[in-house]
Amino acid sequence: MKACEVGHYEMATLLLEYSADVNAKSPYEDQREFGMPVLLAVEQAHYHVANLLFDHGADVNAFAYCDHSMVECLYSAAMEASAPTDLVRRGFNKYLHPEGNKFSVADNDNWLGHKTPEAVKLFTRVLSLGGQPSLQSIVRQEHYALIEDLFQSCPEKPGTMHDHPHGTVFMNLCDAASWMGYPQVFDLAMEICPQLHRPELARTAIKRALVSHNRDGSVDDYHQLITTQLNYLWQLDEMKSTIHNGLLLPHYLLAENYCWPSNYGFRASVSSPEGLIQLAKLFIEYSFEDLDRRHPETQRTPLAEAAWRGDHPGMLEYIEFLLVRGASLCRNDPDESCPISIAKRRLAKASNEAKRERLKQIVKLLSTF
Repeated sequence: MKACEVGHYEMATLLLEYSADVNAKSPYEDQREFGMPVLLAVEQAHYHVANLLFDHGADVNAFAYCDHSMVECLYSAAMEASAPTDLVRRGFNKYLHPEGNKFSVADNDNWLGHKTPEAVKLFTRVLSLGGQPSLQSIVRQEHYALIEDLFQSCPEKPGTMHDHPHGTVFMNLCDAASWMGYPQVFDLAMEICPQLHRPELARTAIKRALVSHNRDGSVDDYHQLITTQLNYLWQLDEMKSTIHNGLLLPHYLLAENYCWPSNYGFRASVSSPEGLIQLAKLFIEYSFEDLDRRHPETQRTPLAEAAWRGDHPGMLEYIEFLLVRGASLCRNDPDESCPISIAKRRLAKASNEAKRERLKQIVKLLSTF
């Protein structure tokens, strides 16, 4: 694996001659993982080494533990290198053309030439060998024409091997859109497959949009996606039962999960306090007005949860927002659900100065109300 990661072609050749496992796993114990040598070679753009591995039978659907598949990494690199947009359709022949393979391995790739970027050449080879891009990856590449065709031709077929959890084409595309912030995908889903778009899916999409830390979209993208789903629930007269039965607790979810200290390698900047407040106001407009609705498991209010996560960006501003709008301090609650008690305990255990400073401000703010 190390030879592939550093691009040492001769060493990789020698190791393969001595029967090294071309589809070796990393030390992680995960049943889905395999093919780490070729994944590492592609991640580091050592495409000559990747071709060597494929010559020796490397699996074109290599998948790492808790990471992107090799096909997805190569797909992204090929698109950055100006690959033809329709090239990726070859990876979805069995979905779009179940009667037969529209593109054969011997298909005339006359457009490939000596000036074609190596990433594009390798991606073409991987697709011809049966490489399967994930549905998530075509969402992230914003290939809406292909997404539209998939919704029209095979929404209820099983998703790809690289989409987890495994679901239908429809569900996997919608899942990726809600986690990563692509409202256009939901627009297509609701237009083309209205029979598959149900209230529970709308609520789940909103929840995922609020708790995701795999964000590509902007605040406006998530605002648009959530607004579309709220309008859908409203039009079906589902809003009252959603609120009354606690099927969606947006203010708690905003406190619990919306702001993160890192974007974890995705495109969006770290979630901003301004975006958090913008979304909180949106939910109030749609009648989610109870700012003291407790989570059934933790028994914390949104204010208490925000105090618990007070060392995260945006929580000070969110706590002030809740207090100004009348959120209860729950002073008679036990320590585990009383906001000011929680903030003081978190302050006592804060691990660095930046976190301590945030928590000091929160304790001071809670003490003044």
